Amino acid sequence: MCAEAKAGFNLPLEALPYITEVQTRAGLTTDAAFAATKESMNLAIEQERRIEFFSEGHRWFDLLRTDRLQTVMNAHFAEGAKFPAEETGFGTSTISTIADFELLFPIPQNEVQLNPDKIKQNTGY
Repeated sequence: MCAEAKAGFNLPLEALPYITEVQTRAGLTTDAAFAATKESMNLAIEQERRIEFFSEGHRWFDLLRTDRLQTVMNAHFAEGAKFPAEETGFGTSTISTIADFELLFPIPQNEVQLNPDKIKQNTGY
């Protein structure tokens, strides 16, 4: 998180030691080119978190927080992540996409019903 904060303030060189620490612990070497730009550092941090927190459920929220969810996931789906018809239940294979409304979770319906004048369901649900 510290590396992400430093990169967010456009200080990629100051973020590099945090990436280096994690990679050194794993027996890897760090490419100093990560610190060339804010964008390259953010991509390095994104990849590091993807590996470090594999299967812990952080990826969706990391991509959402960095406004890359639709870009990354829709590209993944377009590259052939097709689901077999028996998994989709639609009778044909489909390619999934993340729509704009899916960036927000639905508000529980009972909460909307408790105060319908003040709470409106998120669009798309």
